[in-house]
Amino acid sequence: MKIKKSYVAALGHVTADQYYRCLQKIVVGDKFFVRHIETLPGGMVANTACVLAALGTPTKFLSALGTDSYTRMLLQSFESFNVSIDSIDVLTSCENFKTAILMEADGSDRTIMLYENREKPVAVIDAEKELLLREASFVYGLISDFKTLDNYRELLGAAKTEGACFMFDAESSTFVSKDDINDRYFFDLADVLSFNTEAADKYCGRDGDSAFVELIGDSEKIVIITQGARGCSVLWRDGRVDIPSYSVEAVDTTGAGDTFNAAFLHALIQDHDIPYCSKFATAAANRSVQFIGARSGAVSQRMVTDFIESRSK
Repeated sequence: MKIKKSYVAALGHVTADQYYRCLQKIVVGDKFFVRHIETLPGGMVANTACVLAALGTPTKFLSALGTDSYTRMLLQSFESFNVSIDSIDVLTSCENFKTAILMEADGSDRTIMLYENREKPVAVIDAEKELLLREASFVYGLISDFKTLDNYRELLGAAKTEGACFMFDAESSTFVSKDDINDRYFFDLADVLSFNTEAADKYCGRDGDSAFVELIGDSEKIVIITQGARGCSVLWRDGRVDIPSYSVEAVDTTGAGDTFNAAFLHALIQDHDIPYCSKFATAAANRSVQFIGARSGAVSQRMVTDFIESRSK
């Protein structure tokens, strides 16, 4: 895969993640007490952008924020990780996306609730942002977010012609099926696709991994299947690697998949081979779940390699 050296352009939404600790077990239909812990910046692609920048990959973020008490905190969170915010619009017509994350009393699980926004903060892709996409080494985001752009085929096609590569986080909610004509465009365009277990099952159906083998064909496409505590599997034209997870005590798994994707892409841009990218990404994600916050994986490359070395002794 030929990767030009510039920056990653990430396009997606930002959320204010409100963390609550449940003081007793959640029982459907019953009341339960919760304690507010803190409110932290979140958003899947936003998390990935921050992790990428913290690891050392120049990253530009394309998005829009609403206007409310969280706006300043959300902007400052990008600046703290050196993510370029020149392409983030701040709209006065709406509020920011908000998420409530309910953590079980024993820390074993969490429930995520997304608040509905009637007026959504959505970035407008003008000529300046089009140029930003075309000059990127990699364009990253969710398939569903790119679908909201009226001219996404023309926009992404132009970036591809200029040498940009594409990595999509293929969450199960972001695509209809592998045979859907609009989804097929993204699956064919992608250089790297990341599926979690549920999304992989949805894509493959009864065909199993042979569906991914067919998708890859003779191309240089890379397909990632993240499997939570079981690690990951990565397929490409010349092989496959299965990486087990490290043994850690998980405190908060929010953003672990975003951390994995960022770490994998960071290592790939640095010209590491796929097995190393897979190992590095697994380590970054496993290290991140030991801390609260969707961006706990936004640390230096050295901290990830130190984690790997400490677990190898």
